[in-house]
Amino acid sequence: MTQQKIPRRLRIRVPFRMQQPSVGLGDVVKRVTTAVGFRPCSACQKRAEVLNRMVQFTTTRKPR
Repeated sequence: MTQQKIPRRLRIRVPFRMQQPSVGLGDVVKRVTTAVGFRPCSACQKRAEVLNRMVQFTTTRKPR
């Protein structure tokens, strides 16, 4: 299996405060699927890592 090239990281600034300074898309998907009732597997972990590298959510303000 060939590994696909992952595009540049995309940083999206959100207008509200988060508990962590930055959160990846993979973390968001993992939290939602766990809350709905899906159990995580090894493929889920790999998907989360790839999504985290691709899209990162950051706050608009610097944390104090």
